Amino acid sequence: VIKNSLTDKKGNSLCESRYSYPYVTSNDGSSVSAFADALDRINSQIKDYVNSRVQLYKLGTSDDFKVPPQITGYYSVNRFSSELFSISFIFSEIMPDGAVRETRMNYNLDILLDSNDVTLDAIMNDAVSAVNGMIFAKQEAGKLPALYSNYEKLVESTINSSWSVQSDGILFFFPAGTIAPTSSGPIEIFIGNSELSSLLSEYGKILLSITK
Repeated sequence: VIKNSLTDKKGNSLCESRYSYPYVTSNDGSSVSAFADALDRINSQIKDYVNSRVQLYKLGTSDDFKVPPQITGYYSVNRFSSELFSISFIFSEIMPDGAVRETRMNYNLDILLDSNDVTLDAIMNDAVSAVNGMIFAKQEAGKLPALYSNYEKLVESTINSSWSVQSDGILFFFPAGTIAPTSSGPIEIFIGNSELSSLLSEYGKILLSITK
């Protein structure tokens, strides 16, 4: 768990940050160096993200802020198998005007191939069309709030950072303001294992252990 406090010359708080990240050890003597290196790379990106947000407030003063900015984050392991590791980092940032900014960062690793990053295009056949089709169907059925009129293009431009592998399927999470007005909240599209079979590549079926 990392805790940091940025203060001005008078010692007043400019920004507080608190977040956590994982590490790996082996309890049976097996080599986990590739996985450990992958986690270190991810953790470095998370640190860089938090530091970049903190830097935005470095030149300010407490008088400039309605409330002291705060950045808090945690991680959630979505799936961990002998083939695949999926983790999401969720950040909540209280802005100087009191508004809240939500950010989610997803990472999916192929454990079998030296913990290399997994791309959505590698495991799914035309994920954009599949997700947009599901969004359209849900919207027609009245199961989604208002979306931007050009949501299809917004899905295409953001989908590669919006997916994670769960124990029973793939979740596409679009933060508030991404493909719909902020007032609509985040948009989630979940494709369960039973629906994924026809959408996955052969590589994707192996990673997700779907044989049908």
